[in-house]
Amino acid sequence: GGGSKPAMEVIKEVEVEKVVEVERVIERPVEVEKIVEVVKHVPVRREVEVERLIEGGMHEAQVEVLRAELLAKAEREKEELRTESSSQAEQVGNYRRSLEEQRQRQQAEAVERERVAAELESLESKIMHGGVHVRDRVQQQERELRQREAEVERGRERQVQLEQERARAEEERLAQEGKHSSLA
Repeated sequence: GGGSKPAMEVIKEVEVEKVVEVERVIERPVEVEKIVEVVKHVPVRREVEVERLIEGGMHEAQVEVLRAELLAKAEREKEELRTESSSQAEQVGNYRRSLEEQRQRQQAEAVERERVAAELESLESKIMHGGVHVRDRVQQQERELRQREAEVERGRERQVQLEQERARAEEERLAQEGKHSSLA
């Protein structure tokens, strides 16, 4: 062809969504878990591609079909990014809930440790009575009991001895009476 047609311009716009990366760093000193979130901002970039259609190129209907396909593809990619982004947001939410649950568990454990420590201290103070340890008081009471038992035993022995002496004295008295009555 000898005549020249004016060049057509097709403008193709592509949107790039902002991507947020979350980096999870967990430090585990004694019992504390710390999550540090690093947010990286990726700027939204808008690219405009201009294609010049030369003579004998695409018809307007073909351009419209291509444009519709590109828009549909861009929408799908945008939706995928949204889905991925919401999935990441859900994961971050799950991590936060998990962290909160762990913090609450640790707090409950700390309260329980304090309660047990207070109970132990109370029991230890009950073991001490008047500045004297219960074990020492028990030993002292056992010594006193053994001393009293020894005194009671000595008292029994003395009583038995007295009864024996009385019995001998009675026998002697009876023997004396028996001598006197045989003489009479």
